[in-house]
Formats: sequence, C-alpha cells, structure tokens
Amino acid sequence: MPRRAGSRSHAARRGPAIHPGAWVVWLLATVAALLSTRNPVYLAVILLCIAATLRAGRALAFSPQFPLSLWRFGLIVITLSAAFNGLMSHFGQTVLFTLPASIPLIGGAVTLEAVVYGALNGLVLTAMFAAFLALYQATPTYALNANVTGGQFVELIVTDGGDDNGNDHADWANAGAPAVFVNASGYESAARPPSSCTSARPANM
Repeated sequence: MPRRAGSRSHAARRGPAIHPGAWVVWLLATVAALLSTRNPVYLAVILLCIAATLRAGRALAFSPQFPLSLWRFGLIVITLSAAFNGLMSHFGQTVLFTLPASIPLIGGAVTLEAVVYGALNGLVLTAMFAAFLALYQATPTYALNANVTGGQFVELIVTDGGDDNGNDHADWANAGAPAVFVNASGYESAARPPSSCTSARPANM
C-alpha cells in the first residue's frame, strides 16, 4: 500500500479572522473618506486610523510581508506628486521660482500652494496604498511545510478549524514536489513532478 508523504502540517491559528465582508466595508469607507477631503487635519486622522489597523493586523500575520515598504512607497509618491503638481499647476500667490515661459507645459511660476496640494494628493495615494496593505496583511493565507521524504502520494485535507466552514476555501494552487535526480553519470537531472497527486475529500465540510 502506498505510504502517505510525511506527516500532516497544520497552520497555526492566531485568533479568529475578521469576516471578509467587514474588511470590504472598512476599505470602501476608508477610500471614500480619503477621496472626500484634502484637509490636512482630516487626512491625519484617517492616517492614524489606518496605522492603528496596520499595527493590529501585524498580530494576525496571516500573509507574508509585502515586498514594497510603505515608507518607501510614500516617499516616492509624495515627492513625485508634489513636483508634478508644482510644475504643471501654476496657481497660488507664494512664488518659489519661475521657469521660462518658452518651456512647454511647465513654463511659468512654481508656487508653494501648488507643491503643497500635490504633496497632499501623494499623501492620499499613500494612505490608499496603506489601506490595501492592511487588507492584504489580514488576508488569511498560511505557509505550509511538510517532509515528503519516502512518500508516494500527497493528500490535501481541509477541515473547518472548529469555527464552522463559512468562507473556508482550499486549493492546490498548482502545487508540486520538485526533486533532483542523479543519473548514472553523476549529473543532476531536471526536477520532475511527483508520480501522483491526489486530493482527499474535505472533512467535516
């Protein structure tokens, strides 16, 4: 009889996940609030709320760390937005410097008001990115690792985790079992998939 590969690997649960519908409502409300104002005070309050959500979400740590730093994203976007708006929008009374009028599009006065408004637009974009980052951070995904040495087939067993099966999903996600085989000449051949991959019927669902 074929042996099952390795031992079962379970994801460590870190408390109940918030319902996805609640996250969608929170995200829509946050985006609507950001789009409705450019008042620095209101934006600061919204950013504090998003920061608190991000901080609380780190305790759940469902998803891997996002590859792009929020601070790096904010620095790039705010700087570019401030520069772009300052060069393209010639309004305001506090003139920082003046470019020759012969230069297409950007020629004219560069004002402090235009630069600040552009920076606020960049801040809004950064806050939106942070809101989506909070949603990504709270998405319940897990990394599973198991020793499959000596196994001949692999099963995907899904349970409800003891909290009902609402919004529970599982998928192979194109999983494979890469391995290295050494031929008679001592050269390593390319990895090949396992001889069989079977999916067991979900338990208690």
